[in-house]
Amino acid sequence: MTDSFSQLEKSGGSNRLVVVSGITVLVVACIAAVVAGIVALKRDDASSATSALPETVTVTATPPERDFVPDSAPVGTFVGTLTSVEEDTAGRSWQAVATFGGETGMVVYPDQECVVSLTPLSRKTYRSTALTTSCSATDGFWQVHQPEAGLVELVYEINGVPVVEGTLSLGVPVRPE
Repeated sequence: MTDSFSQLEKSGGSNRLVVVSGITVLVVACIAAVVAGIVALKRDDASSATSALPETVTVTATPPERDFVPDSAPVGTFVGTLTSVEEDTAGRSWQAVATFGGETGMVVYPDQECVVSLTPLSRKTYRSTALTTSCSATDGFWQVHQPEAGLVELVYEINGVPVVEGTLSLGVPVRPE
């Protein structure tokens, strides 16, 4: 019986070409790496240092000023905090977003997932209708007053008694990190 390794040696050809090609590729890659390093080191350090650092750009965006008409219905999206004024929950507060446009409005409590639709009864009084089941008492009315451009004062009343109030500002909310 013949040795299987000797049969393997006889059946295959020389691998010399593959070995030489592999060594050649490694030598060329090493030369390319050295050349790339030399080119990188010869760059002007001052220009590459300033271009490598990102620039700091501060952008301040404010909504365009609308012509303010006192006692007019507010228009836009207002954000801020509404605070309870009831005796048993006094001082408790909620983040709120109020949007007014056309003949309707909306108050959203994002953290409570509560959305309330506002239907105007007069220029300053709105009836509320809950649009989500997570809203508690919605049998009251919202009193809306715009003391100056960019601000809106909201008071939620049940049977004429203030329950929640707050001043919201025109713009986008910023949460502290």
